[in-house]
Order: sequence, then C-alpha cells, then structure tokens
Amino acid sequence: TLKGKIDNRLKKNSKKIIFIIDDIDRLPKEKISVVMQLVKSIANFNNVIYLLSYDKKIVENALMEEFHSDHYLDKIVQVRVPIPIIPNFTVAEFALTQLRQFIQNNAQRYGIDDIQSIQYNLHFLSSFFRGLKTVRDVKRFINLFQVDFEMFHSNLTSQYSSVSDKKRLEFNFNDFVLIEIVKFSDRKFYNRIYENI
Repeated sequence: TLKGKIDNRLKKNSKKIIFIIDDIDRLPKEKISVVMQLVKSIANFNNVIYLLSYDKKIVENALMEEFHSDHYLDKIVQVRVPIPIIPNFTVAEFALTQLRQFIQNNAQRYGIDDIQSIQYNLHFLSSFFRGLKTVRDVKRFINLFQVDFEMFHSNLTSQYSSVSDKKRLEFNFNDFVLIEIVKFSDRKFYNRIYENI
C-alpha cells in the first residue's frame, strides 16, 4: 500500500529522480547482493532512475555465488553502457596538468622561481606517470605530493631562515616529483632508499 502511494506521488511529479550508486564492485560480495536486491525491489518506481557503476565481472561473480544464476543482473539492469578504459598516456597527461596547476597556483607561496622552465621540464616526466592507471590514482598521487611538498617547504623554511641560505640550497623540482612517484608506486623500494640514504 505504501509503495503504491509513493508510486502515485512520483507519477504526478514531472521531474526525474536519479540515484547514483558508485563503486558497487568494491563492496564485499554479500553487500553487492544486498545492494542489487534493494535496487531490484524498488527500481520500478515511476520517474526514478538508478545509475549503477560497477565492474561487470566482479558483480556477476558475486551474484552467481549468491543466486546460482548467470542472468540475475539482467533482471535488474535495463541498459548497459560500457565505459572504455582510459589510455595510460591520457592519465599521464592528466597528472602533468595537475602538477602544472599546482605550480601555477603555489609559485608565489612557496617561492618557486622560473615557473616556465619547471613546467617545460615536467613534460619529460610523462613516461614515469605511466604507472598511474586511473584518474583516482592521479588524485591520490597529487594529494600525497601536496602534503609532502608542504612538509618539505615547512622544514626548509625553518632550517634556512635567511634568503642567502635558501639560495645556496639547490632544489630540483623534477627530482622531488620523481621521488614522490617512487614513494607512491613502490613504497617498499622507497623505504629501502630512505633507510639506506
């Protein structure tokens, strides 16, 4: 009765309601089943659309274990839209764009000189970013980079109080980026380097 009342209300509403459920494949198997059953039981409301984001293979396997059926997903999903994998070079270019943006936005704050030269030299690092597979990887890397750069800059400022001291200290932005890439992509190797400086 309640479902009927809600359905009638929604039918009178001219606007569509969209529920977006992302990363279903990252849930534990039993939770995948619960989410899909929930969508199946209430998905047939008027003017309600569910946008489900998931890795098809992982979700199908989880549902197969629960319901012993290859076609359970077909009862829920009406239209499938496969999303193509982003090429590595596109992800690498996105990482470079994010770093360039960081330099542009923070040059004055951190006293970064010769922005053009740094931005140009970053281009040569693009092959090192091929290990970043997704946009999520890039965002995680940029977050790590920003935190570490902030700490580095704070330590630098406290240790070298005068301008002449800072000028004597040679700092290569690209080397810092490379170290961060190693730290992000292979933490064990980074720790070995750090412990055996």
